[in-house]
Amino acid sequence: MKKIKWKSKILLPLLNLSILPIIVISCNKQEIKKEPAKTPNEAKIDAAFESMLAPFFDRFSEEKKQEFKTKAKNIKTQEDYLKLVTEMTEYLTGTKVNLEQLINSLNNTELKKQLLGQLDSLKNNFTTSQLELLEKQLKELQNLEQKQEIETYKLTHAEILAKTQDSVTLEDEDKVTAALEAYNLLNKQTKAALTSQKTLLEQLLAKISNSKQNPTTSPNDNQSSNNNQTQNTSSSSSVSKQELRALIQKVQDPDKKNFYTFRLQYSSDSALVSLKTEVQRTIDQETQSANDASPAEKRSFSFQKLEQAKAVEKIKNKSFSVGYGFVLANGDNPALVHNGTGWLLDFAWDSKKENLMLYIATNLHVHRYAYNSADTSLKDVFPEYFTDSKMSTNQFYLGVPKANINLDPIPNNSQPSVLTNGPSIYTNAPDERSRLNGATSVGDIISTPKTIFAAIDIYDQATNQQMKENWFWHPEPQYTDERMGLDFAVFGIEVNYKKLTEKQNEYPELKAHIDNAIKELENEIQTIKHGNDSLYIPFDYVSYYLKDGANKLKSLRPERLYVGGYPQVGNNGVFMSNTSTDLDHTVVVNRNTFTNNIINERVFDDKRAVNGIGYSFAMTNSSLAGGTSGSMVTNEYGVPVGIYNTSTNINGTDLSKRSGFVPLIQTEDLQWSYAYNLIDGSDKTRYPKQEKSYRQNLAKNQNILTKYPTTALFPNGVKNN
Repeated sequence: MKKIKWKSKILLPLLNLSILPIIVISCNKQEIKKEPAKTPNEAKIDAAFESMLAPFFDRFSEEKKQEFKTKAKNIKTQEDYLKLVTEMTEYLTGTKVNLEQLINSLNNTELKKQLLGQLDSLKNNFTTSQLELLEKQLKELQNLEQKQEIETYKLTHAEILAKTQDSVTLEDEDKVTAALEAYNLLNKQTKAALTSQKTLLEQLLAKISNSKQNPTTSPNDNQSSNNNQTQNTSSSSSVSKQELRALIQKVQDPDKKNFYTFRLQYSSDSALVSLKTEVQRTIDQETQSANDASPAEKRSFSFQKLEQAKAVEKIKNKSFSVGYGFVLANGDNPALVHNGTGWLLDFAWDSKKENLMLYIATNLHVHRYAYNSADTSLKDVFPEYFTDSKMSTNQFYLGVPKANINLDPIPNNSQPSVLTNGPSIYTNAPDERSRLNGATSVGDIISTPKTIFAAIDIYDQATNQQMKENWFWHPEPQYTDERMGLDFAVFGIEVNYKKLTEKQNEYPELKAHIDNAIKELENEIQTIKHGNDSLYIPFDYVSYYLKDGANKLKSLRPERLYVGGYPQVGNNGVFMSNTSTDLDHTVVVNRNTFTNNIINERVFDDKRAVNGIGYSFAMTNSSLAGGTSGSMVTNEYGVPVGIYNTSTNINGTDLSKRSGFVPLIQTEDLQWSYAYNLIDGSDKTRYPKQEKSYRQNLAKNQNILTKYPTTALFPNGVKNN
């Protein structure tokens, strides 16, 4: 079957603020010129965009309102509508997300909670004037907080800061050192305000070190003896400092390394012993942390860091572009597709290996359009996955990479060619509908999605209710079904593999990619999974940073985070990764890294909203645009650690902005969520409150298990023995 090349455009693809529906409109500009008469579907779409513009204008300040109204007067085509609505949406969502990130940078937990509640109370009806007022209040609070931090530092170290080079003594060394160490822990803005204090402390430490090196001598001392002692001390000090300088280079923490280097410059020979002991203790602690942090490395198989090219290839091999077509409650079947990215989490064969079930992970805000797609026998078990309306999902679009895809890194603000990196899309929709959305129909070779797990109310009933009652923000009143959850879902796609094999000459890229994804996952399981340990994701970055005590030795800070998916750039979806050649990809973990998750609205039902519990791991220089939602995030070892779900880049190629992902595991009870494992929460010693996860849900789906009793991740079955 010859494929017709069409172009598509996504509106509001990623941030999931639900300001407008996520819409993909497929059209061919040249064909529109040839056929001036609009089809009923095109007329509906046109009218929909006209009605969208009016309520938007009232949400802007007067200056912005006039700017957008002027642009609206020049609208002549659907493409013009799309561009304007995208621009307005990007302005609104970007403003709100930037404010949320500013709030999360505050130290005061209670203040942060109040401000997040204030921001959330604006919901999606906020105006830019409201946001400007909140931003002004926020900046005032930040200034106040910084002043308090400065005053606290000055008060805590007042005694030593009152010293001068003439009054400081050898006994003050510990206090000077403590004050400098405390300075190194401050944020950049506070450090800048305390530069004079830092300079004073460095001068005091230099004076102390100089006093140690040149003590007051007795007039009765033998001059020759003094000369010999000085010469020997100098030689000994030189050797010791050289050794110590090399030892300091082994320290991983850059702040501590710089601090030790500074102290070395002014240390006397007698002080080198204690400094060496301190440096060695730091190195031992870091080594112990790394050893305990990587349980997989201590197993009996190779577990090595990946080169960038290999890491991106692994992500590509397991990733799909996913899209949903559906029937509305009134029976309409609009030519709209809501799409994102998914990745192969698990798979299962039937007994004859003629049929295959692909278990694909994606965001909840991507999968929320899979209306009534869970097994009907589970409606009483998972009522939150269903709607009483007549909406249903009747089509599915599965995008796979082309054989000649280009994975080479490119500069920021550029994009790969659609000819190489645009996905080949296959669907079970009929021919005329598939062509409208730029896809190839394969009939019943692929099924519609079957919801297996949506991370909604994942804890026991009492815990879910307690969290909801104590939560500091809530959805708008029209969402009468309020839930708690994370932006994660797993669905099943059944593939008639026997039929696909018979027709692989017609659909070679579909067959090849499914085979590659299976092979990649099989290799991954052999590398990462061990014995009966179902803890597929051993890296818990959230608990590492936010929980004190022994748990800090159980997880690694990531050295590198990779993400790749199918963002919508301009009019086209293309495979891209966060590997820009001109951006710094160093992962920085600090108090601004972990932010709150967002509310998902209209989840499987127009009246259902899901409060975002848990934490989002914020990334820099990784802001892939809309359509990347649901992408797999891996670390330097190629291990999946999270699912990409937010970005301040709406529809462009600038990856220098902030984005975030939902961690797949949290081993500790923290402020915004209890311990969880989204893949397998069945271990009650680790996750005592969790009742729903991919494994736990699949174990209840008897209709699927009858045909597919075991999976690649769980070869002995998903039910606990």
